[in-house]
Amino acid sequence: MELLAIFGRGIQKSDDVSLWGVTEDFEVLADDGAHHVIRKPVDDSNPNCVIGGGELNLLAGVELKKRYSPPYIVCAYAHRALYLKKADSPSESQVMSREFLRKCKERGLPKPNLVVWPTKDDRDGVSNLRTEVINILEFALQHSCSVIGMVSVFVKLPRIAVFVDEELQKLDAKKKLVVRLFASELVLLEADSRAYAERVLNVLSSDAFRRNVAREKKGTSDLLAGGNWGYEAWRPFYALANAGPKK
Repeated sequence: MELLAIFGRGIQKSDDVSLWGVTEDFEVLADDGAHHVIRKPVDDSNPNCVIGGGELNLLAGVELKKRYSPPYIVCAYAHRALYLKKADSPSESQVMSREFLRKCKERGLPKPNLVVWPTKDDRDGVSNLRTEVINILEFALQHSCSVIGMVSVFVKLPRIAVFVDEELQKLDAKKKLVVRLFASELVLLEADSRAYAERVLNVLSSDAFRRNVAREKKGTSDLLAGGNWGYEAWRPFYALANAGPKK
């Protein structure tokens, strides 16, 4: 593995004065599906509670770094999402990279070669899972990385796989890239089942996971059917936009 890409899952603050940190295993979203700047108390019965998993991704990334020692590592490799711009926050890449470095230091691992998405490259438009996939593959080509590892929480992998396949098909046949996908929960179970079994079971057996699966199914189905809504396909305004004229 020459490049390890750790996907973002949003950053938040626990209160209005603390540092930005990655999302916990569960996250309560706003009614429109957006991240809250200030972390909301977790309630699995809340219909807006879904899988967060920023910390799970980071922990799994540390294990993969230890196993493969990739020359390059990127975290949440994309420009700031709209909610972060409004909050005048650091980039998710900056926050995740800081936390990844701290976790490696705690484990006594060699300092990783982290490449952080520069704040000067903030862009207009959405910043999402597809954006990360595109940026990661572009980075791999620019730095002659032929084998790429991508890690994210289990529920996100099918959609990541669709995006990866779409982008690989656009490449010149001579540009060979091999992409390996890793589920954060499974990486952690393999690394230390005693430490992580209960936590992973709690995630995979939750109502939040079920909600996330249903939303991801709609989004992935939309993409495979040739749509361009993706994850947005679960949102109420998608149904309104696709309702057609009233009879």
